[in-house]
Amino acid sequence: MAGNNKPTRDSYEHARYEIFRMLWLMSHGYTLKDLVSAVLEYRDEADDPADIADPFDEWEKESGFGGEIWPCFEEFQDADEPLTDFAPFQGAINAIARHLK
Repeated sequence: MAGNNKPTRDSYEHARYEIFRMLWLMSHGYTLKDLVSAVLEYRDEADDPADIADPFDEWEKESGFGGEIWPCFEEFQDADEPLTDFAPFQGAINAIARHLK
């Protein structure tokens, strides 16, 4: 349907996860600059950086911040209790979800 900007349930859940990851960074004392530096360092220290197809994805799965990283999307979805209060972020979630659809 042309002009439909309504996010799908899947894009809405992914948007909530994106917000959650940003909150995780901040609550653990990290900044976006720390995140970018860690991913670039991980890539640069690889035996053959050209072999890393997606440095962020590999860093997230293999290294994180000294082995510490946010829960994966599936764990986030399966949590018995909400992992954060998303009410203050509803506008951002909706904007991200529209972009992800």
